[in-house]
Amino acid sequence: MTATRTEAGIAVRGVVDAGPSGSGSSGGMGVLDTCAASQITRVTRPRRVARPAGPGVRTRGTLPGAAGVTGLAGKRNSTDVTQIRGRRRAARRSAAAVAGPVLAVVLTACGGAGAAESSPPSAVGTPASDSAEAAAQPVSDQPFGTGCGDIPAVGEGSFAGMADDPVGSAMGHNPALRNLSSALRAAHLGEPLDSQQDITVLAPANAAFGALPRDALAALMADTPRLTALLTHHVLQGRLTPDRLPGTHTTLNNDQLTIDVSPEAFTVAAGGTVLGKAPARVICGNLQTANATIYIVDQVLTPPAA
Repeated sequence: MTATRTEAGIAVRGVVDAGPSGSGSSGGMGVLDTCAASQITRVTRPRRVARPAGPGVRTRGTLPGAAGVTGLAGKRNSTDVTQIRGRRRAARRSAAAVAGPVLAVVLTACGGAGAAESSPPSAVGTPASDSAEAAAQPVSDQPFGTGCGDIPAVGEGSFAGMADDPVGSAMGHNPALRNLSSALRAAHLGEPLDSQQDITVLAPANAAFGALPRDALAALMADTPRLTALLTHHVLQGRLTPDRLPGTHTTLNNDQLTIDVSPEAFTVAAGGTVLGKAPARVICGNLQTANATIYIVDQVLTPPAA
């Protein structure tokens, strides 16, 4: 028999085993499942099929073996009792057989709903290789490079603090460009750079000036025309985004500077550096100021020989 009960708002149903015949026990719930009550359709008790009366079958008000005797009078024949019990057992087996498929259908429906809810959504997106390639490219509106960790996180020298100052003043606030700021002051180039519109500055880091021999650096700082030519060679006309940086550009010194690009970095050939030993590399790029874009490089550049 199919039974349904409700526990804490959840309908529970299963097949009830009637227990051993004649034991009087109602048995217990067999195969059970739980579903939300809204998911369960009505499961009804299999309808008992009426059987035609025949020999040895009791009709309403008549006991078998008592022909012509009505009501509760008369005695049962032992053969008739055995037949009655046999028919009752067959009826119970038939009820279980009918209830089984009905219960299976209900359980399948619940299982299907649960599986649909628990199935993870399919992943839709770009392949991992495409994502890795995209991540390797510098983002055009954000600073990039291994040297960006030297930029202060807050204050006037930070990325945000530099953004609203003209380039000469912005570099003066940034401790990572302290030596360059000293050279600009020596050449009286701070204010001229602040007055420029839309320029790109290749700014040597502190370590770039520190790598120069001390006497050579002292001689450079004392020679204003040479220092001016060297510093303006680091300033390119136009405000260049990373995708426009590679190529040959005209500088404020009215000469040419060529920037190459590799999978690792933007570079300037070794012949374009003061030391001439290795290419200069952009170590932190795309820093924005009010009138310029800055790319910090790890070497001091030099103009072409006259």
